[in-house]
Amino acid sequence: MNRGTSLKVFTALCMLFLLGACTINAEMFGGAKDLLSEDPGNQLTLKGQFPLGDPAFSGEFKNYVTAAPGNRFVFATFDDDVYVTTDAGVIIKKFTPPGVTSISGLTVDSNGVIYITGSYDPNPNDTRFIRKFDMDGNYIGEAVTYTDEGGGAVALPENPYVAPDGSIYVSAFSQIRKYNAAGTLQTTYGSVQGTNDGEIQGTHSFSVESDGSVYVADTWSDRLQKFNANGTFNSKFTWPRQVPAPSIVTSLMRESNGDFVLTERMGGDGRITSFDGTGTLKWTRDGTERGSAKYDSNLMSLTKYNGFYYLGYRDSLVLYNVADGTFFKEYKKMLSNPFSVTRNKDGFFFVGAGNGLHKFNAKGEWQLTFGSTSGAMYSGVAVSSDDTVYAIDIVNPGKVFKYDINGNSLGFLAVPTSAAPYGLSIDKNDNLFVADGGGGGLIKIPLATGVPAAFAAGQYTIPAGVSCQPDGTVLIMDFNGAASIGKRFNADGTLADTFGNAGPGTIGGTALGVTADPISGRIYVAHATANKIMVYESNGDYVTDFTNADFNQPFGIYADSAGDIFVADQLNNNVKKFKSDGTMATE
Repeated sequence: MNRGTSLKVFTALCMLFLLGACTINAEMFGGAKDLLSEDPGNQLTLKGQFPLGDPAFSGEFKNYVTAAPGNRFVFATFDDDVYVTTDAGVIIKKFTPPGVTSISGLTVDSNGVIYITGSYDPNPNDTRFIRKFDMDGNYIGEAVTYTDEGGGAVALPENPYVAPDGSIYVSAFSQIRKYNAAGTLQTTYGSVQGTNDGEIQGTHSFSVESDGSVYVADTWSDRLQKFNANGTFNSKFTWPRQVPAPSIVTSLMRESNGDFVLTERMGGDGRITSFDGTGTLKWTRDGTERGSAKYDSNLMSLTKYNGFYYLGYRDSLVLYNVADGTFFKEYKKMLSNPFSVTRNKDGFFFVGAGNGLHKFNAKGEWQLTFGSTSGAMYSGVAVSSDDTVYAIDIVNPGKVFKYDINGNSLGFLAVPTSAAPYGLSIDKNDNLFVADGGGGGLIKIPLATGVPAAFAAGQYTIPAGVSCQPDGTVLIMDFNGAASIGKRFNADGTLADTFGNAGPGTIGGTALGVTADPISGRIYVAHATANKIMVYESNGDYVTDFTNADFNQPFGIYADSAGDIFVADQLNNNVKKFKSDGTMATE
């Protein structure tokens, strides 16, 4: 097969991993030598924070970030999924609220009940509501059904707030509506759109006081109005808008000392701003204090927890001190599209991703990022016995890149026949194996010589995943463009057996990651399209499979001698840890 044909085959393979505007989602994992392969009895106990990469707090587009009871956080995504996390950002629960196709707001009351405002297709104008869910995603009931109030005659409810007495407040365009705990309308604020006192002009945010009075900042004016508990206008003052009108106020809080803090955005500008009860500016932040670009007009949500304001912005969660607004910390996306994961003999993790190669210590704490951090797709990573890190980049074929343990470049190995490298692994004798998805086959490179040679030629279609085992055998995932099966080769390149090609353990679909427990020999396959891990005995007999509610195209997989399994969950931008029974571990 010539190079042009090979690239066509590879392009067809890659198309299976395209999701909308997403880039290629393909990963191979390698490296039985990387941890304890020569002494499987030497087990390393892991204690620390998992998954790798602060997955929840660094997820893309966190809408309606809300601090909740029990040291938890809740937020929604653009895909109308709801996440419940610890205060460290570890996912506890992810669910898609049934009967909801468009989330327009979210809050959590003091009992941990989640209130979601939104609508439901196919008639969103007539199917609007406030629905309640528990922290496990179970539907509790409907607090308010807007069909009872004329359906589309009431604007889409947004920005819910639940008072200590159970009263429910929501925005409805130029109006705030208050309901009792039973969902009966009690009071409206700003029932007419306009600029006169007591009217609300366009989209707005509000804050409710303990006495039931309400403060409102709207889009088209610089006034902040106060309404009495009965809905009548009380007073107003001019607040120091930092982004010219008609900037949108996305969050508004009032502190016990009378100060206000809000977020505003419009065009290419976004801010978090604090001012006192007379409208005097106290501080404002535009994002540059993080050492990054300023906030642009993306959605910004704000909550308060443990002495800090938590600002949800794109794939970051930014913390500011409540006392003076100084920047404290940012949870940033460390992993973008992770494809591969392995470890070295000292327990350090190395993750190949779409934004570089990342090193974590045994506790799961980020250490450094190296390699190309833009435009690369590190689909395979492995570590040799001398702690040299080897990596392949899908978009930069014909090379295996080399780095020392601290991320310093050591050049590369040339692999001229590798048109589209995917998988990478190193055996116990420091032979490097490259699985080429572009027609080059399985390539073996003795690191002592650096001279590539074909391995097991003609016994596969498209070798994708590859994993070298302590007994000298080599596992691969063989992909024919539509379905995957597993194959095991002896050290001399002869086919030993196949697995996952028949019966209840048939793999099918796109499964590209493979590894095996170095003690038991049990095989684990990461099935990307089925979002599950398939398990086989060392002889290829199917055992079981397990999944995780949060899986979104798992590709890379690694098993260590302590019985732990690590999965590069590509579209969730994290590496998860599991016990051998499939239960997810957080340390």
